[in-house]
Amino acid sequence: STQGVSSAASDVYKRQQCATCHLSPDHLLHNLLTKYPSFSDIKAFMVVGHQRFYTTPTPIPDEELLTIYRALQ
Repeated sequence: STQGVSSAASDVYKRQQCATCHLSPDHLLHNLLTKYPSFSDIKAFMVVGHQRFYTTPTPIPDEELLTIYRALQ
């Protein structure tokens, strides 16, 4: 189905958007894990703190955020 393809493309795009910053040495996700050690800490940061650096057009659903979090670790 085209919806599955669209969703998969969207996931890849989001990961690439995240990777653009989070694969940079200044913003490596594993460095953030020392400050935000659990997924709930990261989730809370995404709701408030992350908006200072990059605003996502819509909040990332938990499942997608967890996938991105795992992929970028």
